[in-house]
Amino acid sequence: MTSKSKKAASGIIEMVIMIGLVIAITAIVWGVVNGIIGTQVKSTESCFGNFGKVSFNKQYTCANSAAGEVQFSLALGDLKIDGILVSLSGVSASKSFKIDNSTTFSYIKMYGGSYGGALSLPEKNSGLTYVVDLSGLGVSDATSIKVSPIISGNQCEVSDSINELGSC
Repeated sequence: MTSKSKKAASGIIEMVIMIGLVIAITAIVWGVVNGIIGTQVKSTESCFGNFGKVSFNKQYTCANSAAGEVQFSLALGDLKIDGILVSLSGVSASKSFKIDNSTTFSYIKMYGGSYGGALSLPEKNSGLTYVVDLSGLGVSDATSIKVSPIISGNQCEVSDSINELGSC
């Protein structure tokens, strides 16, 4: 073999090695990016298309300033949820709490129940009403309320809110 053909053969080998390295690096980067994106997509898929399916029944959502309570009624559409995150806000503070089946709070009760009793979530296509003792929650002047569903372990965006609670 002449030195000219040896140089040509080594150039071809170098090119094949470079192409192999580029393909390997591309595969590694693709695997990492795909894993990150796949995880993010799966976590948001559970919330997609569910906006507004957890809402307040405004007729039964109000503040009773004389009793220091807020009553809110949740309506659930055709949706299976793990829990509901409720946020009450006023000038004094903003506090959130999570309601799921069998949760208990000393300051929240089912309508007609007693404080400290087990809470439950509404079933599909139904609703339930809850009462919150504002002094126990630590928001003495609640004026607004928001609700976010928790679906497949993921907290979704705010599904409904009331910015000015009416009087009971």
